Amino acid sequence: MFDFRYHIISLVAVFLALGVGIFMGTMVAEKGVVNQQEKALITKLEKDFDALREENRVASEDMKQAGMFSKEIIPMVVHDKLYQQNVAIVITTNLEDEEKKALKTTIEQAGANLRSTTSLTSELGFNKKDNLDKINTILGTSNLTGNQLKNRMMSDLGKQLTTGQSQEFFQSLKDAGAIRIDGNYETPVQIIVVVGGSDNDVTVDDVDTPFIKEALSLGVTVLGTETSTVKNSYMTAYQRLGISTVDNIDTSSGLVSSILAVSGQPGNYGIKSTAKRLMPVLSGQ
Repeated sequence: MFDFRYHIISLVAVFLALGVGIFMGTMVAEKGVVNQQEKALITKLEKDFDALREENRVASEDMKQAGMFSKEIIPMVVHDKLYQQNVAIVITTNLEDEEKKALKTTIEQAGANLRSTTSLTSELGFNKKDNLDKINTILGTSNLTGNQLKNRMMSDLGKQLTTGQSQEFFQSLKDAGAIRIDGNYETPVQIIVVVGGSDNDVTVDDVDTPFIKEALSLGVTVLGTETSTVKNSYMTAYQRLGISTVDNIDTSSGLVSSILAVSGQPGNYGIKSTAKRLMPVLSGQ
């Protein structure tokens, strides 16, 4: 998780070092020598710089320890919260491998059966005519393109994922360049975690929304999430659908909030203006 204090200290240290260099250069250029008073000032600045460097080191160590603490505490907080629940992850945005791994690990630590992880490709296979024809054939449609095809594909994907009807459906969409798949798609799921938000074009209405609506119509619990740094937030769009949301899935608190939100504490959690509070109430509080 990004530490702003660490970042600010680093910047201050850099600018201080630059300032000392400029100051000394100016004095030498103008006078040819540095007098005693100026030497004292330089000595003081150097001591301040050393102090900042030490504080920077301590902050770095604190951040490292906080990460270690999170790894230890998360399993205890989420233990068996989703015991034997069948869960699927659907990623409609770009998500770093480390963030994806952390989400999958936390779901499994909660005792759930993580059945599948489905990631949409950036072009959904729509950049090639052959792939468009394949997708239309898979969906049983004819000559659909653009947003109409996105809407239909995502709606069907929601139905197939929820009911666990066919591995072949997902394999076919993978072959058509629309999705990347991992897992077992022949088992119905009770919970779907959607990871959205976008750094580029906003596609929530044509991609995420039809998928979520279809899953909800079939009685599945859907959680809408995104990272804390995503450029275009989907939180408002998700909340209009009446689902719980977490806007900082890339943090330890966001991972815990995600598990608690689908295990009895629905709500809108995170650090952005669309959140009602940072986290659900932890047991014992």
